[in-house]
Amino acid sequence: DKQLHAWIKANLDVNVPTVAVCPNHVSPFTFLSDLYFHRVNAALGVGPRGGGKTFMIAVLHCLNAKFKPGSWGLTFGAVDNQSFVAYNHLKTWIYDDEGNLKPEVVGSLQKETIFRNKSKVTVLGTTPEQVNGPHPQVAHADEIELMREDTWRESRNMTVAKTLPNGLLMLPQDVSTSTRKGPSGRVQLLIDEIDDAIKDGMEPPRKLYMWCQKETAKEVPNC
Repeated sequence: DKQLHAWIKANLDVNVPTVAVCPNHVSPFTFLSDLYFHRVNAALGVGPRGGGKTFMIAVLHCLNAKFKPGSWGLTFGAVDNQSFVAYNHLKTWIYDDEGNLKPEVVGSLQKETIFRNKSKVTVLGTTPEQVNGPHPQVAHADEIELMREDTWRESRNMTVAKTLPNGLLMLPQDVSTSTRKGPSGRVQLLIDEIDDAIKDGMEPPRKLYMWCQKETAKEVPNC
């Protein structure tokens, strides 16, 4: 984990917060590292607006594409603009200062980025038709609180395992991120489902990662 954090800081110029502050919360880096090292097959990341949820997934897609050759990561959002936020983050690391694609990238459009090592990152829109066909190893549903019910249902069986060219078996990973808008929305229902499973002594369908502004706010020395 320390090596991963140091690599991200040195190569992506991102210092991901590593400290949990509130009870039952985690740091954003815990969420990211558990996904990258595949400690979980399914995860629900719940955080505040501007809390780095989509950004962490963009970092994950970048890491997987670089270090897991032949892998496929995919993001789709509740609205089209949200879907392409992840790509806007990814562009920071696949273009050089002159605006040219870096050597490890073959091509990049808004909907798909192809890497020279056969990895790719795809960004989709919000309809059930768009999430019906693809079968990536990592599927990320963004801002699921506001996502259409038919799109959410259709996206539940997207991911598949794949043996990568280096012989690594990459298991499927289903990731959802969102803010929680209220006590009766999809996010709270998923949290209740996790809590109920734990109370019944069963393995929950996904692991909950929650953080707030206290885990993401930068310290201001003169404040």
